[in-house]
Amino acid sequence: MSRAPLRIAGVLAAVIMVISLIAGCAQATPTPAAKSEPAAKTEAKPAEAKPTTEATKAAAPAKATEPAKPVAMAQSVTIVMSQEPDTLLQSMGSMYAASAVKQALGTETQNTGTACLVLRNDKNEIIPNIAESVPTLENGGAKFVGEGEDKHLEVTFKLRKDVKWQDGQPVTSADVRFWWETMMDPDFGVASRDDEIKLADVATPDDYTVVFKLLSQKQARAAAQNGYMKLPKEEYAQFAQQEGPVTIPLYNRYGAVMPKHAYGSIPAKDLAKSEFARKPIGMGPYILKDWVAGQSITLEANPNYFKGAPKIKTVVFKFVPDTNTILAQLQTGQVDVVTEDAFQATAIPDLDRIGAQGLVKPYYIPAQVWEHVDLNLDNEFLKDVNVRKAIIYGIDRKSIVDNINYGKVPVIHTWITPDNMFYEDNVTKYEYNKDKAKQLLADAGFKPGPDGIMVKDGKPLKLLLQTTAGNKARELTTQIIQQNLKDIGIAVDLDYMPSKNFFATEGQGPLNARTFQMALYAWVSNDDPGGMDIYHSKNIPSKQNNFSGQNFPGWRNPKADAALATANSELEMAKRKAAYSEHQKLFAEDVPVVPLFQRLNISVAKTALKNFKPTPTQTAPTWNIQEWELPAQ
Repeated sequence: MSRAPLRIAGVLAAVIMVISLIAGCAQATPTPAAKSEPAAKTEAKPAEAKPTTEATKAAAPAKATEPAKPVAMAQSVTIVMSQEPDTLLQSMGSMYAASAVKQALGTETQNTGTACLVLRNDKNEIIPNIAESVPTLENGGAKFVGEGEDKHLEVTFKLRKDVKWQDGQPVTSADVRFWWETMMDPDFGVASRDDEIKLADVATPDDYTVVFKLLSQKQARAAAQNGYMKLPKEEYAQFAQQEGPVTIPLYNRYGAVMPKHAYGSIPAKDLAKSEFARKPIGMGPYILKDWVAGQSITLEANPNYFKGAPKIKTVVFKFVPDTNTILAQLQTGQVDVVTEDAFQATAIPDLDRIGAQGLVKPYYIPAQVWEHVDLNLDNEFLKDVNVRKAIIYGIDRKSIVDNINYGKVPVIHTWITPDNMFYEDNVTKYEYNKDKAKQLLADAGFKPGPDGIMVKDGKPLKLLLQTTAGNKARELTTQIIQQNLKDIGIAVDLDYMPSKNFFATEGQGPLNARTFQMALYAWVSNDDPGGMDIYHSKNIPSKQNNFSGQNFPGWRNPKADAALATANSELEMAKRKAAYSEHQKLFAEDVPVVPLFQRLNISVAKTALKNFKPTPTQTAPTWNIQEWELPAQ
């Protein structure tokens, strides 16, 4: 065969290079810009054509391009926590530090963790995990069965067939039922089984199908009379007058697994003390290698993890209780990640300073914990909505946010946080306005006294603000509120109480006994807002109801009660959202509470760490640890 002319060879080489480049672009996966750093805008400019003096000159042969060297990746990551876990066993304990490790092991059965059928991601969305899909009423995965008092809800999950426990055994529907049976055993010392008792059965028609059958009205009332399974009737007292089928509003976020083949022969009362409390059998991306008490926990990658082997081979969790030590280790590069239990808002200036050096990045995520001031609507002054509106107008909440959280979170305007699917933004908002506040007090019949404090019927407008002692952020918040309200003519005395006294029950504490006038504290929100216990009028604690309920402001609004009842009984999302929307609008209009701000979930990671996605919820940032990648330093 004769050799092709040099010119043709050069053209062919160039064509091959172009085709290779096009193919390479087609296969590349685009990397989105970091959430907190918008991508810079660039203007596309046409390439300038350089004229050739010898147009007919043969093209030079293309030079072979050396393949790019792959970036070396770190084989281990060090994660620092301020506390040591109490246990790593499924469904036991409630420590955040334990949850961070459990997520990596695949033993986290709470907060829709990695041992659950579905998983909660960093956007607070529910995605399939062990289950193939998320069942809903709309897609037929959930449905009501039966009629009358036998009507009940059934939720069906199809399990993935490629999920295995770390010892190689398959994860099946039997492990889901075993988890439920363990939770229902009174000898298994869990903090709560509020949702588990709503189930009549967990059916397993085959190895990879699970059907959660909730209690019917008939079954619920019977359980309230006789108990159910091994649990006494007292556990079911709430169902004594049950009307209609029992429901779980977020019914498709339910269910987890425990390894029946490994734990099944151990009595429930002994599980927490067994070897599995410190070395559990999980099905997650990592396997526990070593636990040195008081120092560290070391995990190794699970090569058979059903979502793919982790990118990082070894993960070391270190326990460092001292904040200054953690800051020093961040600055010297000894730490790759710090979890959310380690830092309070007071550390923000130091974290920003260290972050500015470029080695690490602090993450400030508004959390589901929100600070607020309850107003006692039975107080002689606060029962007037104009006084309550004057107070919320008169408090410079932006100043509080800037001083306490260094401007990292916004002021909030309702009791459901913005990260929640039921949040309503279109509510009345009260921006800081002293003139409006003073006018509202005048409308309520108050006039300035000789000392500047408003007076009505000879009584000065003087209030007591109580909160917990020993919390510097709350002390500063109350001081700002005190000065703000003085500026509009309201005198405020401050009272700092030990937490056990402030939150005391049985009519002993100022909240529960409703002897307070204004009270500053925080609520922890959930994915399902609920709200019945804290804002329905039937749950105002009093001597008559043995001080049950947590509607401490004493808010009574029939329309709000009806909206809450609908939101907590309906399963259709559109109806629930509409009901919660109405409730939040009424809440903002009546002002039984002054919402302040969300607390921050503060975590830190190496700037180079890819796929680190902290959440606004109680889900630890290790929820997707198998995706993490860190270039070698």
